[in-house]
Amino acid sequence: MESHSWNLMEPLPFQMNFRMLFPAGNFKRHRVSTGACLLVTASLVGRLVAAGETVVLVLPGDPVPDGNGVFTSCFNPSFNDAGQVSFLSALGGTSGQTGDNLGCFRAGGGPVLQIARRGETVPGGNGIFNTLGAPQIAIGGQVLFDVTLSSTSGGNSDNNGIFSGNGGPPAQVIREGQAIPGGETIIFLVSPQLGTDGHAAVPVTLAGTPGGTLDNAAIFTGTGGPLTQIVRKGAPVPDGDGTFLTFGFPAVSASGEVLFPGSLAGNSGGEEDNAGLFRGSGGSLTQVVRTGQSSPDGNGRFSFFGQLALNTGGAALFYADLSGTAGGSTDDSALFLRMDGGLALVAREGQPAPDGNGTIASLGVPQFNDAGICAFKAELAGTAGGTADQDAIFRGTGGPLVRIVRGGQPLPGGTGSFVEIDTPQGITAGGAVVFRARLTGTSGGTADDWGIFLGDGEEILQVVREGLILGGRTLTAGLVPRLNAHGQVAFTAQFIPAGAESGVFLHTPDLRYRRTNGGAWDSTGNWTLGLTPAGVHAVTIDPAAGLTVLGPTA
Repeated sequence: MESHSWNLMEPLPFQMNFRMLFPAGNFKRHRVSTGACLLVTASLVGRLVAAGETVVLVLPGDPVPDGNGVFTSCFNPSFNDAGQVSFLSALGGTSGQTGDNLGCFRAGGGPVLQIARRGETVPGGNGIFNTLGAPQIAIGGQVLFDVTLSSTSGGNSDNNGIFSGNGGPPAQVIREGQAIPGGETIIFLVSPQLGTDGHAAVPVTLAGTPGGTLDNAAIFTGTGGPLTQIVRKGAPVPDGDGTFLTFGFPAVSASGEVLFPGSLAGNSGGEEDNAGLFRGSGGSLTQVVRTGQSSPDGNGRFSFFGQLALNTGGAALFYADLSGTAGGSTDDSALFLRMDGGLALVAREGQPAPDGNGTIASLGVPQFNDAGICAFKAELAGTAGGTADQDAIFRGTGGPLVRIVRGGQPLPGGTGSFVEIDTPQGITAGGAVVFRARLTGTSGGTADDWGIFLGDGEEILQVVREGLILGGRTLTAGLVPRLNAHGQVAFTAQFIPAGAESGVFLHTPDLRYRRTNGGAWDSTGNWTLGLTPAGVHAVTIDPAAGLTVLGPTA
């Protein structure tokens, strides 16, 4: 093993405060070969822990890419691991006034691109983009968005669809009026779900099917080419006990697999087992769970499923209502996780908080990662502080819960404490989450009492706060965050004076080796927020005493 050490009285091969800037793909400041030992023997400065860097991507008043108007209010951001942000924006000063005053755009990693615009003619010429839904950006920068169209040849029969764009003309993914491979026609789209790999999963109603109303509903996925059928009304369920009747809102993973709830007909148990959760990618389906089945802890039977999530390994996370529980309405809702090892209870209403202060009264929409970790907001009852400590975010995998943040908890390194905590808006592989929260007891009162924060159960970092100045303007309400795998946060925010105008920003946290003992560079737990340093991060190693860091391997 090769070992490197330096006498701190001599010039160092990187900056004196051990803050190493690694541009993407090229470690210019200092290279450490695979298997090397990086020996840091002292610190010339104290602990240098900068929060990170925030850059402006779009400000109100900036011209749109085609020059026809300016950005006024940016909203509905989506974020990928390449640091690219898709978003919608209302526009001012356009030539068409209200006819072209809304657009979908992509920023970050290059110039701002226009993906689609109200008033733009769709590919093929049949219709004009009218309303644009919240976009989802894929790993490669492709942007998916649902639309309603005007001036179509079929009127209400072909005026809804999903399109994708990457800076050129948008491409159709799926649309009402479209013929599927069997010759039937899609006549209605329901609540499309857009995935991070460019897949759209869409429940549809069909016309011209061989069985009439017996087989006229299905779920399809598409990326812009041929559609893939996931499930069809009338098809038998995997265990043969019943046939599919209706479908609920699906979830789609980054690998294109779909998790969906389905109601059933012709099942042996009648209303007791006439619904379930299923997953598939276009071949055979797998049953995840069925109504009437007992909860893994034996307390109640499944009666309803919602708030679905599916990771690339096929693990399913879902919210369920239960019947016949010991506590009645106090413990009849829970979060469950289905992995290869079976079904596990993640969190349940009525369950004591990890610190013993109160019990879980309600569960919010969860975030889920490929490691099988989920994070969720919980509202608590019977707490010592009443409304001051009833909000919390917890993380779990089916064992003991980990607290990320709790109402009443002091803000690290500043004045004030958390009091109102929103649902988390993303989770990294190591279990760090981004969330918006209101603070009490701040120095500025209502002028600085909202912020965006990152936390992993060990530390909390502030991303941005009301009252801060970005792009020469003072931020106020309307903070909406999104998170990527590197712990970067894209967010939209409004400005003082409060109003509709808002911009788009990108925050990259600085990472510090947070352990007092040596270890592997690639071990996520050794770094800020459990993140592994990547090309986007500035890195600080500043031990109080000597330590050895092995790696990095890449």
